Amino acid sequence: MGSAADVTYTPTGTDGGRAAAAAAASAQLALICIAAPVAEGTAEGLANQEASERPGLGLAPRDLQLLQSVLAVQPNAVVVVTAPGGVLLPFAPAAAAMLLAFWPGQEWGAALADLLFGATAPSEP
Repeated sequence: MGSAADVTYTPTGTDGGRAAAAAAASAQLALICIAAPVAEGTAEGLANQEASERPGLGLAPRDLQLLQSVLAVQPNAVVVVTAPGGVLLPFAPAAAAMLLAFWPGQEWGAALADLLFGATAPSEP
């Protein structure tokens, strides 16, 4: 993306991704960050609980709807998925790039920013 990028944040809501798609349609690229559900009965299904099973390998329906809405209007989209293990990615062919991070740790935000803005490359030590 480069260090001179203008970043617009659109929070996920209950609008089926319409606000995100509207912002993505007029952008040079879209960055979509989502997390796979981890355990049933947790806040948004995203927090880890011991002795719980994942409800499946798919993403939450709300996240899939968001992805489909944005990918329909923005072919230059980067999708970042955090997941506890394997996850189904049926939308992957429509994304310009994908990054699958399992449990990346507390410095994940800084590391992701460094990757996206070109401060480092995944192959660098």
